[in-house]
Amino acid sequence: MTAWTLPVADMLRRPLRTLLTAVGIAAAVSSYLTLVSLSRGLELGWIASLEGRGVHVLALSRDTVEVMASSLDAALGREIEAVPGVVQAAGEMANLVRFEVPGTETLHVTVRGWPADSFKWRSLALAEGRPPAAGEASGIVLGATLARLLRIGIGNRFVFRGATFVVTGVAAAGGVWNDRAVFMPLAAMQALFDRPGQVTEFSLQVERPGDAAFVAELTQDLERRFPRLAFLRAGEVAGQNDVVRTFRAFSGAVSWVAMAMALVIVLNTLLMSVTERTQEIGVLAAVGWQPSRVLATVMLQGLLLSAIGAAAGVALGAFSLRVVLRHPTLGGLVEPGLHAGVVVETLAAALLVGAAGGLYPAWRAARARPLASLRHG
Repeated sequence: MTAWTLPVADMLRRPLRTLLTAVGIAAAVSSYLTLVSLSRGLELGWIASLEGRGVHVLALSRDTVEVMASSLDAALGREIEAVPGVVQAAGEMANLVRFEVPGTETLHVTVRGWPADSFKWRSLALAEGRPPAAGEASGIVLGATLARLLRIGIGNRFVFRGATFVVTGVAAAGGVWNDRAVFMPLAAMQALFDRPGQVTEFSLQVERPGDAAFVAELTQDLERRFPRLAFLRAGEVAGQNDVVRTFRAFSGAVSWVAMAMALVIVLNTLLMSVTERTQEIGVLAAVGWQPSRVLATVMLQGLLLSAIGAAAGVALGAFSLRVVLRHPTLGGLVEPGLHAGVVVETLAAALLVGAAGGLYPAWRAARARPLASLRHG
């Protein structure tokens, strides 16, 4: 009997207990993986939507929690463009609305309004058709997924909030935020939502976007000139948003509660195992096993249980994530897929739980005296 075969033999000796422990760990790992992936996916979806449209810096209202609820004077764009280093400052109005789609659930769709001369129209990749022409207030572009779900294409009419639009283009696939979006002229959207002369944000293109020092200096200059606005690089926007940070904190708290439950499960299982094997541990000590070897054996059992549970949990989490992303709301906001960093983080957390859960039972087994252990029972 070796330090490797002993924990395996004990796990096989109590197969039901081993199975239930692994299931408990798998459930915790699955919850952790799903929640962390949703949080990361929300951030990545937002960042991808900005970078895909050529946005270098985003200007937002400093005191508004939800970006889409903010109101900024569209005329500020000309003042921002006048700052040296800024190439263009395109105003944008964005809103999240419900679409009733026959034969499916209600969809939550992002509607975006852009000025006719905005660089965003030029950077928006189209699968077919064209963007609305200047002065074509009734023209719109639909995201690829939204056009498929609505079963409409180029030249079809589309009625929204009592107004009739004509589809002039369908955007190419480019991230969930763009695939389920409606793009329309800014003036048409301002009239549609009764917000004349207003935008929710400004998208900036700058002279040297790859020069981090230049961009940092420029954003500081912009914030001094426009104290009511916050200027963020595209990759930093999601992480600085209060809604995203709240969701991240919530998902992180729930994830670690799940891992704490897994820790208790491992601790309880190994304590029971050590108690049941008191005489066996005494025999091993009597034949010359060092306390460190006994400790390593129990710790190894905790790591093996966690590894089995973690493998099952990752598979279950991947399946759960696919199910969750089919929800009409999250499906349009969260970038799907398991990211390698999240999987590695989840596996590391699971193994840490196994090691921590085995620490006390292992210490208890290692300090047992051979004679007292042999008398036990």
